Amino acid sequence: MDRRWENIPAEQIEHLAEGLKPGAYLSDWMSADTDVNKADAVLGKDLHFSFSNDNKCSCRFGSVNNLSYSEDGTAPVDCFYRILPAPGHPELVFIQFYLDGQVPATCVQLVLDLDTGYCVRVKARIGSVPAYPREVTHDIDFGMAEEIFAAGKLVCAGQPPHFTDDLTGRAIMWQMPEYTCKPPIKHIYISPEYYAIRMTRPDGTCFMSADPADYVKIKDGVYLISAIEERRSGIQLTFLINTDTLEDIVGHFGISAGNEKTSEDPRIVCTVMTGRKGRWVPMETFE
Repeated sequence: MDRRWENIPAEQIEHLAEGLKPGAYLSDWMSADTDVNKADAVLGKDLHFSFSNDNKCSCRFGSVNNLSYSEDGTAPVDCFYRILPAPGHPELVFIQFYLDGQVPATCVQLVLDLDTGYCVRVKARIGSVPAYPREVTHDIDFGMAEEIFAAGKLVCAGQPPHFTDDLTGRAIMWQMPEYTCKPPIKHIYISPEYYAIRMTRPDGTCFMSADPADYVKIKDGVYLISAIEERRSGIQLTFLINTDTLEDIVGHFGISAGNEKTSEDPRIVCTVMTGRKGRWVPMETFE
């Protein structure tokens, strides 16, 4: 059984990356039609992040759409970014940006607590798997924004984000936003290392897949799941979920399957989706 879309040579992926213009990767591929953001929370700030693996990076938020990103003392890179508040948690923001002009093609996602300074960084790359260049690989780092953490150090910050198995054995049926033209999708959190999906297509056939996933507890009622579509088109999916209201933000990064919306050609996408609504369902059933 062919379980993946067509493979793409590394040279073609580099060509796709070279042809991108700032912000062009957003297009309309599974992305929100509205430009909801929380840029005012960080606008004009120069934040320095320290991570538990001794890596450091900085983000200077020069405008509502552009930031300057530097990592471990390297030259700053200007990036188009999206920033959205976590559902039900205005103190948490999800920041996603593509590093224009970088080889391999790279996306950075930050979940930042504006009260405590705690931060989770997901850094993803296309082209790190020689046998399957379109597949995304990622690193997850835990750290803090030094300026925010220092200012709030007298406040009880609670437990910092950490890997978790809290969701293992549970499942959520997600109703997709109307603009995606997608049927409801059941997410099954089958283990601390994998998640599965099940959906019924419009023609009545069933699709199921299991992919590697990392689970992070941000704080009570808020979880980050970062999964790689190993059995599908190789895209990274990052879900920031409020498990009380069952709403989320979804970040995509990778080579599109070439069958979304009106496009037939594979392309690099780095998009953000909002508007999903979920409900808890039994993991064992076909519901």
